[in-house]
Amino acid sequence: MISENQLPFPGNIHLKDEAKLAIIRDYLENHLSVEQVVSKYRLNNKYLFYQWVGQYVGKSLSLSESRETDLEMRKKKSDLASLSDQEKDLRIKNLEKALELEKLRSRGFEVMIDVAEKQLNIPIRKKAGTKQ
Repeated sequence: MISENQLPFPGNIHLKDEAKLAIIRDYLENHLSVEQVVSKYRLNNKYLFYQWVGQYVGKSLSLSESRETDLEMRKKKSDLASLSDQEKDLRIKNLEKALELEKLRSRGFEVMIDVAEKQLNIPIRKKAGTKQ
């Protein structure tokens, strides 16, 4: 969770990526409204928050690992033996961050589907046992 000293002052929108992600995670996990998020985290407006969501959830994330082929992954695995402990720790940290971002992105898509199903009154998810 984001601490009180990480909250922006009114008019200040320069937050670190981790703080933005914490705000988005709070929104998704606690089913807050956008207005509640804007008020709770003292954001200028809801469009700023929507911009963050689009940046971190809706698009392919620039902070995440790039998609790799099986051959590239095998080559990297063999190269791991030559890495120092510090480089391995950094690699692990980057992979954990990429995993967290992908989990957040996945949760964002789930919420988007839920909202679309409610507002449009049409089933989007495939039902179990349906014939193809």
